[in-house]
Amino acid sequence: MPSFLADLKDLQSIKVSRGVIDKLPPELYSLKKLKKLHLTFKVFPQHLDRFSKLEELTVRHANETNFKNIAKATSLKKIFLTKSNLVSVGDEIKNLKNLEELHIEFAKLKHISENIRYLKNLKKLTLSFQDDLQKIPDSVGELKKLEALWLPNTKISILPKSVCNLTILKSLNISGTQISSLPQEFSNLKNLAELHIRNTKIKKIPEAVFNLPKLEKIYLDNIDPEGVKRLRAKGVKVNNE
Repeated sequence: MPSFLADLKDLQSIKVSRGVIDKLPPELYSLKKLKKLHLTFKVFPQHLDRFSKLEELTVRHANETNFKNIAKATSLKKIFLTKSNLVSVGDEIKNLKNLEELHIEFAKLKHISENIRYLKNLKKLTLSFQDDLQKIPDSVGELKKLEALWLPNTKISILPKSVCNLTILKSLNISGTQISSLPQEFSNLKNLAELHIRNTKIKKIPEAVFNLPKLEKIYLDNIDPEGVKRLRAKGVKVNNE
């Protein structure tokens, strides 16, 4: 990465779509107005907190990814992590009180801290393509501003009952999980418009799904022909091919 960037004191965005950066040049920490950082690293940057106005972070292919380093950047509103070796999102996540979107894909996640409850501004949460992630914390149900929860292609087998407290949730994706049923309280999701349940262990459309007043689209396997007819009769667009 060219060092002259450090001279651009008003620079607000850095995006490198090609090439891999060994590490972030120290002189870039002088960019006090930087708001967006999109890069592919070999080694995850250690001092993100020095970017006091950083709002959006996208990192791909980084080794030694430690969420503690991310959580120091308390101004962050959006985080996108792809193809990292991140194993755990620890208690330090509570520091990211401004966070509105958290997307972690193709990592090695095994654990998400219950402290995710402190992300009161979180609107979108994606934890996808995680071969070792078997559950999400019950405290996800305390994220009252959450509008989209995407958990596709994980080893999650139970959708916590607390998720049914997310009354403004609009989109839920559990395709490619081990989930075989939905909580009885699922119909409490009064604003749910889009539901993905393909490639799960659900073999019949749960009754609660028929009681979702704003459901517009559902993506599922070629199952339960009678249930599909009921949904279509209600005006729901069914994608089961």
